[in-house]
Amino acid sequence: MLLMLNKQKLPRFFKQYLVWLEAHQRLMAAILIVTLWRLCLEIVNQFLERLIKFSGGSVSCSGWISSSLSRWMQWDGGWYSSIINNGYHYLASAPLSYQTVAFFPVFPGLVYILHYITRFPVVIVGEGANLCLAIGIAYVAYKLWLLLRDKYNSSPRLPMAKNDGGLLTVALIFALPTAFFMAAFYAEALLVFCLLLAIYLSFKKNYVVAAFFAGLASATNITGIVAMPTVILIFIDQESVIGYGLRKSISKYWYKILLLGLAGIWGLLSYMGYLWVKFKDPLVFYKSEQAWGRRLDDPLINIWNIYYKHFFDVSFFGGHLNYLVALTDMLVPILAIVFIAYVIYKRVWWIAAYAFILLVLPLSSGRLSSINRYALALSPCIIYLCAVSPGKLQKYLWMIIPLLAFIQIILVAVFLQGKFFVG
Repeated sequence: MLLMLNKQKLPRFFKQYLVWLEAHQRLMAAILIVTLWRLCLEIVNQFLERLIKFSGGSVSCSGWISSSLSRWMQWDGGWYSSIINNGYHYLASAPLSYQTVAFFPVFPGLVYILHYITRFPVVIVGEGANLCLAIGIAYVAYKLWLLLRDKYNSSPRLPMAKNDGGLLTVALIFALPTAFFMAAFYAEALLVFCLLLAIYLSFKKNYVVAAFFAGLASATNITGIVAMPTVILIFIDQESVIGYGLRKSISKYWYKILLLGLAGIWGLLSYMGYLWVKFKDPLVFYKSEQAWGRRLDDPLINIWNIYYKHFFDVSFFGGHLNYLVALTDMLVPILAIVFIAYVIYKRVWWIAAYAFILLVLPLSSGRLSSINRYALALSPCIIYLCAVSPGKLQKYLWMIIPLLAFIQIILVAVFLQGKFFVG
């Protein structure tokens, strides 16, 4: 209704506001999608509270809001809470036991700082931060979609009034079955935000700030190291480094590429330095990962025997719910391989490398456990596909969103009970 008002009769401030709103109405709609998504997840949370008697929890919180939100601290959320309250610990005498050093420091560090400043309970601060980060993801995803559409989509433009590809992109990302981890007390929202922002800033040729967020991603989760080579490849592509010839390119750009590489993993290097000083071993985060069954011995053989050999055997996984989780785990690598083949054919090397690294990292552990959650980092791939897909295809993509959202509701209902591991 506001957009239909006669602007001539309004004060200047409101005229400027309406002009801005008209130009950004789809961006506002993208943010509205995220708000509705988070509201729906909380409705599921409150419904379960009344349907099922909740017991346990990661922390004891006073007040209705804190106790209600504490259900989002299941599984890894409890480890992050422990880091915030008690710091890191590592027992060298029990290297294969579950230990906090396996969890990277940026998310608990951010929550601790905000908790210290505001004095709000940790769970409220963490959930509020993740909501803001989710809105930031929607904003950057929409802007990145516009950028990639202009760069890679050669098909005729649809009229702006009908071109809802940016909204489709945001809706698709937040409809993914494990997107609820960006609402939980997890680091996924921060990781995805840093990855998207690093890529977007690289395309805007702001390489220094892009490298900073790439480094931040590397200290949020080990999968965040994918941002560093991606920033470098975008730099090489945009600055036409290869066009100068290999020898001239090395002599002219080697120091810039080296600096971008170091800046892109400053977070990981800082965390390793901290572990070296405190525990005398910079690799204890990797060693402690073995307690979760992640090892480098014959990874592909292990994955075949544990998962794909029983692809159609529901009983092997112990029931339909277990099979649903295992099926989502098994589909991610298949879809990633198809995507990699497609972008290699299109010769879009930066995103081919991005998807390949994100696929190799979890597969090298010999397990697919949690890969459907790590797949949230593939959001740039979804944005790329939506940016290059023709308008006729977009209406079909809208059709799969309700199915994905329905699977997400099932998984989040199980996650909130804390009785079954879903990622």
